[in-house]
Amino acid sequence: MDPTTSTTEAMTLINDRIITLRAKHANLDEAIRVESARPMPDFFVISELKKKKLTVKEEIKQLEKKISDAA
Repeated sequence: MDPTTSTTEAMTLINDRIITLRAKHANLDEAIRVESARPMPDFFVISELKKKKLTVKEEIKQLEKKISDAA
């Protein structure tokens, strides 16, 4: 197999993962907004959602760094 093709395929997979993670990040952001807007928001739930959102953001940054390092 051509090494260039493997690299291209890997970059495509990373880009696909980033797109998926960005959608997840947006969904978590919306869930935080909805929970925060409730008359009696559950701050434990909000805290957990924010932790998940941060984890997703960190993974996105790591993957974006892989792409920039490969360029």
